[in-house]
Amino acid sequence: FMRVSKHSSVRYPVLRRGLESVRPLALAGLLLACAVLILGYGMGLTLLYRPLIGGPATHPLTALGLAFLGVCGFLWSHGHLRREAEPFAWLALALGAVRLADIYLGLDMLGTVTPFQALLEKNRILGTPIATGANTAAMLTMFAMAAILNCRRKPMASQILVALALGFPFISLVGYAYGLTHFYGRMALSTVLIALPVGFAILLASAQRGFMHAILSPWIAGRIARVQLFIGFLVPILLGCGVQTIALKHGDELYGILIVLINLFIGGMITFSAMVQESIDQKRRAAERRLNHVASRDPLTGLPNRRHLFDHASAQLA
Repeated sequence: FMRVSKHSSVRYPVLRRGLESVRPLALAGLLLACAVLILGYGMGLTLLYRPLIGGPATHPLTALGLAFLGVCGFLWSHGHLRREAEPFAWLALALGAVRLADIYLGLDMLGTVTPFQALLEKNRILGTPIATGANTAAMLTMFAMAAILNCRRKPMASQILVALALGFPFISLVGYAYGLTHFYGRMALSTVLIALPVGFAILLASAQRGFMHAILSPWIAGRIARVQLFIGFLVPILLGCGVQTIALKHGDELYGILIVLINLFIGGMITFSAMVQESIDQKRRAAERRLNHVASRDPLTGLPNRRHLFDHASAQLA
């Protein structure tokens, strides 16, 4: 906290809290990944790597890659990831990229370095194979690339990449919430729970710059953005739950109502935002007029001064 406080731009409470949460989030993801590896695979606690019976499971290499990224986030300092974190990011990138190559080229390059082979083979024989899906491999690759960009002081590119990568666990979370198997695919719930804190740690690691600085700023634009982001995520989820409950009784055609309600909600939120900003801009314009009046008048007599003369003359000449 003392290191963070040295930066003048971190005097804003919301931004400071965001930066202070980088290490706890990274540590939470790291501990969850270690629990999957040590307690789940090492000690046979199946629930840790396969939370849902018969559902997808977290592959050991996925947990290892996310653990590497958790170490990256824990090595955060002074508004960015330290250079010491970059080798861990490269290891995670190698795991994600090679797995993508294995999937699309039909290879098994990671087979020789995968731990717990006996347990994985046993699950394959039982008809519940454990493998890293394409969505998980893509997420791991993008997280790692974002961490590398952060280490190299490219905050905007890092934030854009990690924000896109967070779409994978969010989509999977929606799939689990609504029972949509094709949404989460082969991404296990345990993987989602590890990926979210790790991803947010990387996202917040450079919050003093980029679009995260705008969102976490104390000014009106930042406050409006935070409210809109919170409501924008919460309301559609609640609407979806309500419509799904009704649709179970009356048929799937009511999902059209969900689209209409979300459109109305977005329109209402944009309108509210415009009204708030117009109200604030109105006050700004009035203050600007008062400042112009004060700047063009003599403070003692209230008569127009030299500046007013030149402004008026320039307007008449034009």
